Amino acid sequence: MKTTLYIVLFILINSCASKSNKNEIVYYDIYSSNKTVSGYYRNSYNYLDNNIRLDTVTRFDLSGNITDEIVNKYKISEDTLYLVDSDKIYPYYVISNNCNTLFFEDDEIETCFIRNEDNILVFTEKKIVIDGVKKELKFDLNFILLEEEYLDGYLEYYKIAKRTSVPSVLK
Repeated sequence: MKTTLYIVLFILINSCASKSNKNEIVYYDIYSSNKTVSGYYRNSYNYLDNNIRLDTVTRFDLSGNITDEIVNKYKISEDTLYLVDSDKIYPYYVISNNCNTLFFEDDEIETCFIRNEDNILVFTEKKIVIDGVKKELKFDLNFILLEEEYLDGYLEYYKIAKRTSVPSVLK
């Protein structure tokens, strides 16, 4: 009986630990205005305690050279991806019938949940103050980006799409 109890406790402890510290690396193609691949993203999703996730986004050119890297910190709940900045937490993408306005740094960002399409969460985002860029974003149920596509504003067309494999120049 004690042995069974220890085994059950061991399994429970290990399954909780693996969920809270799960790490995932996802690669993306970046398409330019002529709809050809112009570079790559690698997003390292690092899960910490208390539903906190650190996203390290690295951009590569077509030769595999790093062009820039940013780190974003998020808190995740069942229906919201919060942006964490220092000691402030902003609701960023919220699954609801209303649009959400985020006042962050020098910009005002409006995010709207559009639909859940076969467990793919579809949002629009518009940067109101700086450049007026509107884009559509698709996430899985864990708020992992699947696709981002430019819709309107003062930039050239672009699209970011999740890959199923590592780009050969990054192997």
